[in-house]
Amino acid sequence: MNYTFEIEVNGVAVYAQEGVSSFGGYETIKMDRYVQIKKGDTFRVIFKNKVPVILFSRINLEPNKSKVSVDGKTWTDLYDDEEVAILKAYTIADVNITDNLVKYYGGDAAFTAHVGAGEGVIFEFDGEFYNVTADENGTCKLPIDKYDGKYNVTTTYNNISIVNYIVINSTIISSNVTRGYNSNYDYKAQVLSPTGTPLNNTEVAVSINGKFSNYTTDSSGFITIKFTKLTKDQIIIVTNPSNADNKQTKIAVKSRFSGAGNVAMYYFDGSKFKARIVGDDGKYVGKGQTVTIKLNKKTYKVKQVLTVMLL
Repeated sequence: MNYTFEIEVNGVAVYAQEGVSSFGGYETIKMDRYVQIKKGDTFRVIFKNKVPVILFSRINLEPNKSKVSVDGKTWTDLYDDEEVAILKAYTIADVNITDNLVKYYGGDAAFTAHVGAGEGVIFEFDGEFYNVTADENGTCKLPIDKYDGKYNVTTTYNNISIVNYIVINSTIISSNVTRGYNSNYDYKAQVLSPTGTPLNNTEVAVSINGKFSNYTTDSSGFITIKFTKLTKDQIIIVTNPSNADNKQTKIAVKSRFSGAGNVAMYYFDGSKFKARIVGDDGKYVGKGQTVTIKLNKKTYKVKQVLTVMLL
């Protein structure tokens, strides 16, 4: 039977392997590369093919340890049905020469391997191979100059290959938002230095729907842009002057009515006009909110969900 599995460490996909089982039943699959797991890390092994599941086992069942999914998005905990997937992950003696790297875009931090002075390693990163010789302290360094994202790096030493992850965070912290039509909104973005500290009292270039302006960060590195009576989407691009990092976010402006449409009817047939009402925050308003509408020069006050009998 064909198999495919992936391994995630701390929520980052670091390794995948596929192959063919030599026979049915239990089998130990040797990985082509080792994945480094350290104390405090959380890892997942995800099989994309059939995995045996047993019911009423003598195994000590634990919640959130064994899950199954049809689409890879929604997961069901087998613990709730007193089941467990027959899947084990084995470890070997620790080859402790590398660590995962988390840094900010433009920062100086390099990925390192610690071996003997003068010894060599091979780094495989982003499709390229780098032969590096350790300095007098036994440290091999791989400079990382990539945009924000999640990457994998493989270190080969003494014929052993170890996989780690590298996470590069953006130095601009902002989020997409949705707002109701004609609402006001204070947009905020925090700008950081390449070391992750707030870039305070600094002029920052911002593009809003193609028009450029400069804004000055406060003592915590935030810029604030006030929007009044929003009627169309706003595309905002913030550029960090310290490292040229840039990030695009969007304010999506949503109609105040959802599900509203023209109604074709016969005279006095009891047809109804229905709509759901959206608040300033782009979400449906709660029950009991009063909405004023006009129909044929008459004014009606109704409560959400909005339903009007047409006569």
